Amino acid sequence: SNVVASAQMIQMGPTDTMLSFLPLSHTFERMAGYYTAMSCGATIAYGTLGTRIGRAAAVRAVGAAVGRNPISIVVPCHRVVGANGSLTGYAGGLERKVALLQLERALVA
Repeated sequence: SNVVASAQMIQMGPTDTMLSFLPLSHTFERMAGYYTAMSCGATIAYGTLGTRIGRAAAVRAVGAAVGRNPISIVVPCHRVVGANGSLTGYAGGLERKVALLQLERALVA
C-alpha cells in the first residue's frame, strides 16, 4: 500500500528515495533526483536545476513543478533557491524552509 511504501521510503533516507508509487511527471522525477541526492543543507538554484534536467529556459516551469511537490518532507524541495541564493517560494512557508535548511546544516556540522 502507499502507507507502507511511504514508511519504507522514510526509513531508507533521502538519498535512496523511491518515487515509483506516486503519480509524478517524468520532469518532476528528474528534478527530484537532483535535489534528493544533494547533501543535507546544500541548495541549488531553480535555473541550475532547469539546466541539469535539460530545461534551462523553463525556470518558471521548474518552480511550478517544485511547488507541486506532494511529499516535500521526503523529496526535499526546500533545497531549491533563487538565482542569488535567496529563499523564495515554499509551499510550507518560508519560515519552514529556513528551519529545514538550518536543521539539515546542523545535522551535518
